[in-house]
Amino acid sequence: MDAVIFSGPLQITVERRPKPEIQNPVEAIVKVSAAGICGSDLHMYRGHQQTKTGHIMGHESVGIVESIGSDVSKVKPGDRVICLFSDVCMTCWYCKHGYTNRCSNGGASYGSQLLDGSQAEYVRIRHADASLFPAPQGMDDKTLLMMCDIFPTGYYGVTRALTFFGANSDYPATNGTTHDSEFIQQNIRDAVFVILGCGPVGLCAVLTARAKGVCKLYAVDSVDDRLEEAQRFGATPLKLGRDDVKKIVSDATDGRGADAVVEVVGNPAALRSAYDLVRPCGVISSVGFHQGDLPFTALEAYSKNVTVNFGRAPARKVFLEALELLQTFKDKLAGFFTHDLPLSEAAKGYQMFNKQLARKMRHRRSWLVSRATYERRAATERGPSAAPLEASRLEALENKVRSLEQENEQLRRQGPAAGPSPGHLTTGQEHIETHSPAGNPEPSPRRPTPGPTEFRDAPIADNNPRPSGPSMPATQPRFYGSVAGVDFVDLVESVVDVSGMSNGVFNMVTAELHHSETSPSTQLSSSSRIPDRQVANQLIAVYFQHWHVTFPLLYRPAFLELVEAVYDDASFYGQNPAAAFAFDIVLALGSAALKRSDWSFKDTEAHFARASSKLDEVLRYRDVRALQALLLCCQYGIHASLRDTAEEMWHLLGQAGRLCVELSLHRSRLSPRSAKNSIHLTGPIPSSVEIEMRHRCFWCFYSLDRIVNVMLSRPLTPSDDDIDTPLPSHFNDEYIAHSPPNTDIHSPAPPTSISPFLQMISLRRTMSRIHRMLYTSTNTRLLSAEPREAIRQELLSELDDWRASNERLLKLSPKSSLDGVLSAFTDRNWYEALYHNAVLLLYRPSTAFPHQSLQSSVANEDNLKAMWDASRATIHNYKHVLGARKLNYSWICLYSIFIAGLSNVYSVGRCAQRRATDRTSFLPPVVDVVDDVRECSNILTAICERWDDARSSCEIFSRLSNGAIRELLKAQASQDDAPNTTQTAPAVVGQSLMPADTGYGAQMPEWSGAGSQSRRPGTAGGLDPMANTVPPQSDNIHDFQQLFQDVQTSFYDHGFDGSNECDTHVPEGRRRCQAGTSQVIAEFLHTAMDGESESIQQHIDKQDAIAGTKRDEIPSKVGGSAQDSRKTCS
Repeated sequence: MDAVIFSGPLQITVERRPKPEIQNPVEAIVKVSAAGICGSDLHMYRGHQQTKTGHIMGHESVGIVESIGSDVSKVKPGDRVICLFSDVCMTCWYCKHGYTNRCSNGGASYGSQLLDGSQAEYVRIRHADASLFPAPQGMDDKTLLMMCDIFPTGYYGVTRALTFFGANSDYPATNGTTHDSEFIQQNIRDAVFVILGCGPVGLCAVLTARAKGVCKLYAVDSVDDRLEEAQRFGATPLKLGRDDVKKIVSDATDGRGADAVVEVVGNPAALRSAYDLVRPCGVISSVGFHQGDLPFTALEAYSKNVTVNFGRAPARKVFLEALELLQTFKDKLAGFFTHDLPLSEAAKGYQMFNKQLARKMRHRRSWLVSRATYERRAATERGPSAAPLEASRLEALENKVRSLEQENEQLRRQGPAAGPSPGHLTTGQEHIETHSPAGNPEPSPRRPTPGPTEFRDAPIADNNPRPSGPSMPATQPRFYGSVAGVDFVDLVESVVDVSGMSNGVFNMVTAELHHSETSPSTQLSSSSRIPDRQVANQLIAVYFQHWHVTFPLLYRPAFLELVEAVYDDASFYGQNPAAAFAFDIVLALGSAALKRSDWSFKDTEAHFARASSKLDEVLRYRDVRALQALLLCCQYGIHASLRDTAEEMWHLLGQAGRLCVELSLHRSRLSPRSAKNSIHLTGPIPSSVEIEMRHRCFWCFYSLDRIVNVMLSRPLTPSDDDIDTPLPSHFNDEYIAHSPPNTDIHSPAPPTSISPFLQMISLRRTMSRIHRMLYTSTNTRLLSAEPREAIRQELLSELDDWRASNERLLKLSPKSSLDGVLSAFTDRNWYEALYHNAVLLLYRPSTAFPHQSLQSSVANEDNLKAMWDASRATIHNYKHVLGARKLNYSWICLYSIFIAGLSNVYSVGRCAQRRATDRTSFLPPVVDVVDDVRECSNILTAICERWDDARSSCEIFSRLSNGAIRELLKAQASQDDAPNTTQTAPAVVGQSLMPADTGYGAQMPEWSGAGSQSRRPGTAGGLDPMANTVPPQSDNIHDFQQLFQDVQTSFYDHGFDGSNECDTHVPEGRRRCQAGTSQVIAEFLHTAMDGESESIQQHIDKQDAIAGTKRDEIPSKVGGSAQDSRKTCS
């Protein structure tokens, strides 16, 4: 039979499998007539759920019973049946007591690695009498598919909440002490219900609530067409980001809150919103799958006397009553389905469903039908006179189509944008759907996640922490840690003027996806030849001169011996997978660094494809070789890949972290498992360097883990308190091996090529403390203002000390000994950018220092200026790294630059708004702000030219920066028009902190802002004295790190349309991107500043002309042709 097989992330194949046979007397074989693709299936498809490959997909199906076991009595061959999504026995204790969702004999979901699914021509049902239901007459397959999973789940979410109003509940009986049925119905009619999430489950919950008599019903979502359907079903729609949901519900209940909240989204952000919306002594019914900590504490739940019900729906128990209700709604559910495909086109169906999700059509559900059904329907459509295609002919055509599709895919991947993504080596942790009722639970990590979340409620989340989450980034309820809050884009939109964008910033960026649905690495030949020895030697030299500086994971002398063996012994490469992996991954990383200025990465991809083909075999060792392989893949994915690999890297680092703990690498004391550290990817290493390499392996993991998890706001594992392993030595590899026996390799000495590695560890440890103290620590959040500010100043002092030490420890040549090889890891501007990025982490809104209202302008004035200064310095230093052709084009680089730009926009908008209430407060100069926007746009455009999927960032930044400039000009115009205004700080307001641009390569001057005492004037760290006795509440959390998860999801959900202002495929794209800001200023000044408009416009035109001249001069300064300068976004 044909079956849909899960072959890996983004890889669905249709294969021939044996027809299933009855193995037990209680089983049945069902010939499938229709099988649905559910959002839960996408968890595995997108790679966020760790599972084995090779099983049949699908848990929603209807069909005809073909054969039954001897003990089956409730169905017979020929019956048309509905198959439940999970296996139920009805004989265990749980099933007998009605808890069919916890069956101990079955319980597994169809379509998982434990139980083959129903996206096939036949499916084996393990407990036929309990898991099959006869299909009622008059209902088509599409409607019946709803009964497999979706409708019972929505039904259960509502009816479980309704039991709160029953005769045995403690719901107040205001008319006496009795709870008769009439009184219960009156309670239900008077009760205020809120449905959080209007996907398929949410809409089914809306229908159920209305059918059960709920009159005051609110439906909350961020997608217009979902809300339209919810309104059509009888609910009052509330749109996230537009409506103040909490206030509306509060006003409707005289301030009490909702009596019941049904949460179907399945992420902590929505659950926290449910807690805030429900009244004291109310009920929350949550049917989505949750992972991680609760977003409210036990004390909060206790104080509110709230009842919270979790869990998967017992579909078997509620089936008959839900089916009865469904029959009354069958005409309303037809819009849930959009496609009718044959089984042979399953891969296409998954791709279409995946893209529909990205277009915010998650309530639409693709579905598949078997070949026989498809042929029968096709024949019906052709008419009775047309004969159906012969099976052999149809199969031949399908094979031809598959062959052409594969050929197409291979040709497509030969373009420069194609590149193997290390994220496809293993399953990621990306949470895709808003609902996980079936047995394929989603480990919630974008929405990134921050993973950008589906549940985007600015009014509610202004008062609550919102865990995201990348994912990585689709409107994805991912797990991004307890501090990942509201979209930072929503936060910026609330600060700057974006009134022209009615649908929000991200909704403006909608088009076809530009990323491939399958991994290019699967299409590259793993057997491609290794390069000539001369070429390999060059790539290896580049690797050790560039990557090894901050990532000394491999022992260089042993690796060079490995290279000799590869070329001297023809059989060595094929017989030693670990050594071959190390050889290939080093070539891939070396090629990526060498070809940074080249737009063709074909060789890089070929090297990485060969390495990835050996990864599975290396990981079986479960020793330091497996750890090194994981870390090298992460190094490639984080710093060398032109693809969004955030979610995949998080998963790989999770595996690496567990392996570190298993090998006790985080402990100084050697364990019995330390023997597993003696054989590396390069082979056995000398005992004299074994301990040193053990330390390097762990700290390489630590550095990568902190990069990814701090960026994505994920938990840090292991925590710094659990680590006592010593730091590695600052000596080079050759010296360690040949040093005298009594030499202290950790003693002070002049800087070496390993010194940058130690510097990076020091910075990552400080950022780890910032992450813990300011973003995740509950204890810090409960402190008063002065202790919190003292913590921040202590962390700032650590950063200042780190910055000062760079001058002594990093006296290295900025250029490699190889011509054309430039390393950012020896560039002072790069270290300056890292420093100011860390300062931004200190001053961005966090759980310890949340986003404040305009009334606290004086308290936050100096902090906003510190943020503005740090963001400018970050952008300026990255500009010089780009100009020196040392920029690493990767998602981590995009994140850093984009967050710096948005931090700049945020601080400008906040300063402008505060000026309305305090005319003496700091206001950034307009010219400086325009310069900052121009520089940030240039850098983003440079990355976008290499990475198509990242182009949305230009559009988003352009729109938000325009809004910030509007706010700034309004504030300036208001100040100029105000009579008798005394400016107390003209030197600050009128002076540009950004020095005049002297061209690429100019040294970044010392900044008087971030990192110095000049940013800390005022009282008690510049905080509101009123805040000294009132700890910040968790409901004010706004987290910048959520922003990047939304951005990377926007790249994949919305793609890039050809109308983007920053279209860099045309020569004038960059100028158009910059001209947008000047146009905004000109239009505003024309109406708001009258006589001064012309002079300021002339100044702006002059700045544009200067910038254009500099762009024209760039090739002569950095070398290369005009084409080369365009490629580096000079």
